[in-house]
Amino acid sequence: MGENLEADIAVQGQRITSLEKRVSKVEDQTQQITDLTISVRELALAVKQQSDRQREHEQRLDKIESKPADRWEKVITTAISTVVGALIGAIVALVLI
Repeated sequence: MGENLEADIAVQGQRITSLEKRVSKVEDQTQQITDLTISVRELALAVKQQSDRQREHEQRLDKIESKPADRWEKVITTAISTVVGALIGAIVALVLI
């Protein structure tokens, strides 16, 4: 019975050693997963910030691009107003003469 007990203890010792190695590997993998999760979170934050900056740049670019169009529209409006005013002035002058 003593020999069986010693053999059982030896087997259990081997199992414990094997389980400790497996637990150690699982802990390492868990740490790697945690590190990866943190990296993904940081990457997502960086992408969001980049997206926000891009949106701001697009808004600024739209404003810059629209300025010449607004100026051109004002020039056309002024030219049309001048021509219409001149025509009305000419018609009034002809009627009064």
